[in-house]
Amino acid sequence: MGIEKQNNTIKTTTSQTGTVSEPIFTFAVITDGHINPEEDQSSSPWESNHMANGRNRYVVHMLNRLRPDFVIHMGDLIHPVPSLPSYTTAAKRFHDIYRQLDSPLHLMSGNHDVGDKPSSWTPAEVVNDAFLAQFEKHFGRFYSSFDHQRCHFILLNSQLFNSGLKEEEAQRCWLEEDLAKNRHNRIFMFTHYPPYITSPGEEENYDNLSEPARSWLLGLLVQYKVEALFSGHVHSFFFNLHGVTDCYVLPSITFFRHDYSELFRVGAAEEHGRNDLGKFGFFLVKVYQKSYAAHCIRTWGKTLAIDEAVEPEKDQITGFHTSEKSWPGLGIDMRHPWAEITDLPYSGALDEFLRKKVRNDYPLLALWEMGAKRLRLPWHDLTDERTRERMVGMKKMGHRFHLFIYDLPPPQLLEALGNHRELLESIEIIIPWGKAPQYIEQLIQIRKQLNLPIYLSKLRSSADVEKEGGRFKHFIKHGFRTNERNVIEDFFRLNGASSALDGFVFRIDRSAEIFSDIPAAVNMTHNLGLGAQFLVALANENPALAENNDQANANRVAEALAVSLALSQATVILDTFADMDRGYFPRSGLVDRRYNPRLAADVYRNLNAQLGPHSKKLTIGETQKVSGGKICTLKSSECIWVLALPDNELCLSQLDMAAMGVPESKNASCSDLASGRNSGIQWQKENDRHQFDHNPNSSLIVTAPSLLRFVI
Repeated sequence: MGIEKQNNTIKTTTSQTGTVSEPIFTFAVITDGHINPEEDQSSSPWESNHMANGRNRYVVHMLNRLRPDFVIHMGDLIHPVPSLPSYTTAAKRFHDIYRQLDSPLHLMSGNHDVGDKPSSWTPAEVVNDAFLAQFEKHFGRFYSSFDHQRCHFILLNSQLFNSGLKEEEAQRCWLEEDLAKNRHNRIFMFTHYPPYITSPGEEENYDNLSEPARSWLLGLLVQYKVEALFSGHVHSFFFNLHGVTDCYVLPSITFFRHDYSELFRVGAAEEHGRNDLGKFGFFLVKVYQKSYAAHCIRTWGKTLAIDEAVEPEKDQITGFHTSEKSWPGLGIDMRHPWAEITDLPYSGALDEFLRKKVRNDYPLLALWEMGAKRLRLPWHDLTDERTRERMVGMKKMGHRFHLFIYDLPPPQLLEALGNHRELLESIEIIIPWGKAPQYIEQLIQIRKQLNLPIYLSKLRSSADVEKEGGRFKHFIKHGFRTNERNVIEDFFRLNGASSALDGFVFRIDRSAEIFSDIPAAVNMTHNLGLGAQFLVALANENPALAENNDQANANRVAEALAVSLALSQATVILDTFADMDRGYFPRSGLVDRRYNPRLAADVYRNLNAQLGPHSKKLTIGETQKVSGGKICTLKSSECIWVLALPDNELCLSQLDMAAMGVPESKNASCSDLASGRNSGIQWQKENDRHQFDHNPNSSLIVTAPSLLRFVI
């Protein structure tokens, strides 16, 4: 994949070896901007609301850089509710800010723009004819539709639902007729209020639609096979699959609803959770001939002042959504619950009379950002109905599931596995190795019954370590060591063993060398005609020692991902996804406990985007520890890539890269895998030594994992 910049537009291009096509068009969806009538003041008591105008201005800047074909704003354009005299001033301020947007803008109304949905307990006045007329005067029609490239876009006024107003009936008749006329087109629908947050049958609350409008709207989604529904209002991310319709609830561009901070098992972010910077953003939707991909673009709460100068953006990597990529890449071990339902406390501000049931979908958002397809799950996730339902929706988005089980599955579990085998890519069975010969016949029967690849893993405990001469520690681990060739070959010689399994599972400890140990084990199992799976640990071998160095973890993730892409015949899975900040073997992961991405997640996303399209042609080269870090090489017929992994600072200009097989190249670049920025570099022979630089008068020093690309 390359980066092409045209007219200040950053576009993802597909390499000759890539499998990802260009979208036919893109559009952006933003919501809940809450513009204030005054620049640095707000009627809200929270400081984050005072920054709303600057945050909207920054979003306009980002949109102008991305250049979508059009932008849809799903409401709460301004903060003052319609009954306040400051409404008109805020509307003017909105137009002042969005007048700078280069793309066509389509507006919808939110509850702050036309009044709350009809209910006796809402915190503000409900929608009425006067409020609707005021919105129309300042912003235009409050429901509409339009076409673009044989796709149909429907923008609804969800505040009208169940209102009994004349406009409700008019919108209902218009929508049913509009859908009927466009039944043969691809349809995307937009509402401010989502129909529901967690379940179609959930109780009405501040953040969903009440009956009968909810069931009516959901019925239309099913009847007309609406491709996607986008909603706002909640200031938090949620995803549901309703029939064939992907239903998204989008984050706000200005503040996080801090009642939803209860989703995270960690202390609240700034302003009691309201200013959780990782939760701000909008969607950039790439539409392809027969599919689409909804990318979340995080803004991290950045602001722009009026007339503030902005430096031109450098060329930047565009990541792949899980649904866009064909290569599976580095899998993720999902230790934390990722689909559980949580009861929120009644807040005293919005929902005061019930416990709202919600699910934390931020793990899913982070996986999509990185393009992480493979997930390792315990068998309980498959047998739990609600979690299995999530797996169905995630498979549609391109995810692959690897299930693990301790000991041989009982008959009732075998039945469940057989009933849902379409969700699974493989099954890992962990057994006490002393019983392995006794299990062969049963494994043969299980493999035949399930018709799924079976991988065998070895249980390792403290008792085993004592026998092997290690120090005593309480732990349970699993997976073969890569040097246990004799153990594996001895088992494979047993009668029937070759028919009992498809491969073995190896554990790659923190101290192991990924670039050498994994290829060696792959070669060994390949010679036996078997496959291999690898679980790469971020944890230290000492259960009391924390591994919280973001740089070191990001380096390890980069190595594991590079190897997984080059060895497509193997399955490499990273342990761990979210921080383990308490308990045994503490370590930071790809995301923190609020599921905001860490450095390792950024490196995963950007390296995946750079190397992924080339994965079928990659081979592993040399690896070398150098002063300041480590250098790893990968090769294809067209390019040589150098993965630079600094401890803190790594001066590449001082290294003799020619000794690692890097040829002189006029077409070379360096990608900072933390920021995603690309820059050209010089690479030439000088004084009988190859040197490279991005500036003839300075050294090339990298402080984050970086990828150098040399065209052969």
